[in-house]
Amino acid sequence: AQFKLAQMLQNDGQTILTNAGTNSTPELVEAEEKRGTAQIIRATKEFMLFAKEALATLEDPATPKGDIDSYKKLHQAALFMIGECWSRMNRPEKNLEMYRKRAAVSYEAYLKEYPEGEYAKIGYVKLGMIYTALNDLEKSKDALDRLSTKFPDSDEAKNSVPRLAKTLIDMGLKNEGIAQYRQMLATPGGKYTAGQF
Repeated sequence: AQFKLAQMLQNDGQTILTNAGTNSTPELVEAEEKRGTAQIIRATKEFMLFAKEALATLEDPATPKGDIDSYKKLHQAALFMIGECWSRMNRPEKNLEMYRKRAAVSYEAYLKEYPEGEYAKIGYVKLGMIYTALNDLEKSKDALDRLSTKFPDSDEAKNSVPRLAKTLIDMGLKNEGIAQYRQMLATPGGKYTAGQF
């Protein structure tokens, strides 16, 4: 129930933020942005509390063996959702860098705990994109390299470099994006298809 509540808060907050700009005055826009942000922060706190409680249950020797897998899945999902909450927050715009940094820390925490977990592939991709948005290209490439190392045959790994190249160009970092495309062209064995360019 607590996990579902956190998901509902997150979805409600995201809807409020998405619709905030449709208000008629700047004051109403700001009020709705605050309300949506508060909902997502509440969701984040609920996911954090849930992750902590699930971990305590996993560490409790009295937990029935049949429940261990369920609690591992829930713990893993809660840790991932903390990053999701922070990464989806985009208003007020003045806080965007802080939200992205918190998302990166949260995804890193998830990936440290579950480097090959159920949400790891998308976690590495999102981490790479967040670091790109923060203009930390070294960390972005590191996240995508970890993805390629752990899941070399996954669609996420195969498309990570093309996504990074496009994102860099879209951000105005044309030379860096072109360098990624050059890297793709230099890769032996026809690893990339024409559609990925």
